[in-house]
Amino acid sequence: MLHGTPQVIFPGGDGCLYSFVPETGELLWKFDCNPKDAVYELAGAGSRSDFTFVSDVDQSQESTLVPAVSVQEGGTLNVTLRVDISTWFLNGAKTALVSPATANKGQPNESVVASNIQNSFKAFEDDNHDGLEDH
Repeated sequence: MLHGTPQVIFPGGDGCLYSFVPETGELLWKFDCNPKDAVYELAGAGSRSDFTFVSDVDQSQESTLVPAVSVQEGGTLNVTLRVDISTWFLNGAKTALVSPATANKGQPNESVVASNIQNSFKAFEDDNHDGLEDH
């Protein structure tokens, strides 16, 4: 949820991260994770990060806010859910990247990447909307 708007975040096979309205599929935003000077060339000779990654990972986030927060009836609470996609394709030692192709179902890095995805979610109170923990 971003500023009260539900969203589905999708890491596209073109090196971009997309956010969509769950009910309609309307694009909310797109972030190009490729370097600004990236070039796409057929047969993988370019520098863009095109790949396909498919996973059965189903992650939910439950967090205890410290200090505890009370929300009065009709009140609101500003919470940020941060997803650190930079860690998704790190090896088990977190020292190098693995090919997304080796993380697909039945491949050698499937469980490493699934664990990285699950651990990349963090929720926290964010009253000033700066993307950083308030406490």
